[in-house]
Amino acid sequence: MGPSHKRSTRKATRSGSRFEHIRRQTTLMLTPQKKLAPPPTFLKSLKAILIASWLNLLLVCIPVSVSVAILEVPQVLRFF
Repeated sequence: MGPSHKRSTRKATRSGSRFEHIRRQTTLMLTPQKKLAPPPTFLKSLKAILIASWLNLLLVCIPVSVSVAILEVPQVLRFF
């Protein structure tokens, strides 16, 4: 009965240190080993999105076509 009693009190007293250990390990896992570069600017992010795929370049045509339709541009200019 003695050793099992000691284990139960050890668990009760170490529960706080167990959570502290988990918190410390989580912090270590989520901390990068190297210093990170500064975040990209808005224009660099936009450029990366547009250049990532040829289909993304076509997304620029959508607002242009909507604005041309709203402004009722002549058909000759719509083609170009």
